[in-house]
Amino acid sequence: MTTRSYTFIGGAVNDQVGWSVASAGDVDGDGLDDLIIGARSADGGGTDSGETYLILAADLAAADAADGTTDGVIDLGLVAGIDGDNALAVTVDTTGSG
Repeated sequence: MTTRSYTFIGGAVNDQVGWSVASAGDVDGDGLDDLIIGARSADGGGTDSGETYLILAADLAAADAADGTTDGVIDLGLVAGIDGDNALAVTVDTTGSG
């Protein structure tokens, strides 16, 4: 199995994406641990209401390619269909090495 690290970029300025990041366990039953990322000040449900992103491990490569490149950078705004300027980025190591 190939492992790599990904950087996730928030959907809009000041979303504070990555404020919390945790394993979501194997949500979709594919044998791979999935990831949940919090954006505590995102405005999806109203001003600073916050959002969470469930990132399925099996979809990481497709999410990485959503911007037309496979550079290890995942723009959560593109993946979630949210327009906005790129903001804070959080890097997640999918190798389990920390």
